[in-house]
Amino acid sequence: MRLFVTVFTFLSFGFCASAQSNEKIVQQQLEAYNSRDLEKFVSVYSDDIQLYNFPGEKILEGKDQLRERYKIRFESPNLHAEIVDRALMGEYIIDHERVSGINDGIVEATVIYHLENGMIDKMWLIIK
Repeated sequence: MRLFVTVFTFLSFGFCASAQSNEKIVQQQLEAYNSRDLEKFVSVYSDDIQLYNFPGEKILEGKDQLRERYKIRFESPNLHAEIVDRALMGEYIIDHERVSGINDGIVEATVIYHLENGMIDKMWLIIK
């Protein structure tokens, strides 16, 4: 029984540590987004990042396309994303965001990040 508890505790800690590490990466990209620091923002994404409108409409692939998309977005002086809620699920981070500075109002969004090897490699957007 003690071995089971030890293994379970080790595995649980590993899962939590991974989720917390992934959360730091997603938080870093949020802070770069809010400061409109394009290179810092792009630095946490894998070279072959894939961005989708949920569930499967591919918007872009690769850092070059990501950089071009957000270069335009970062020209907005009032751009700001606020996290309303965040869920950690291992290699997935799910954020409910309120984003201002894109259009005239507030945009509600759910963003699903998938991380692999310490980088965001897939991202899905649900925009309201």
